[in-house]
Amino acid sequence: MLSQLARHLDGHTAARSTGDPRALALALEGLAGAHSLSRNFSQAARMLGAAHALRESAGAPLPPAESADFERISHRIRAALGPSAFAEAFRLEGEFDADDILRLGQGLE
Repeated sequence: MLSQLARHLDGHTAARSTGDPRALALALEGLAGAHSLSRNFSQAARMLGAAHALRESAGAPLPPAESADFERISHRIRAALGPSAFAEAFRLEGEFDADDILRLGQGLE
C-alpha cells in the first residue's frame, strides 16, 4: 500500500503543478483510494470531499468514465466509517480553501 500512496502523492504533486482543478481533483480521488486501502478512512473521506469541492468550484463534474472509481472508493469508506461519519468528513472539505486542500493532499492536515 505504501508504494500506491507514494505514486499517488507524486501524481498529486504533478497535478498541483498544472494549476488545473480537475487534475488536482483526480489526484485527490486517487489519494483517497490509496488511503482507504491503508484503512485511513477519515483522511480518505476528507480527500474525496476536497475533490468534490474542487470539481464544483471549477464547474467540472465527475466524468462518467471516472464515476465507478469514485463510487467504489466512497462505498469502501462509507462502509468503514458509517454513513454519518462519512458525510461529516466529506462535507468538511467544502469549507477548506485551496491551500488547505494542497496540505491535505500532502497529508499535512
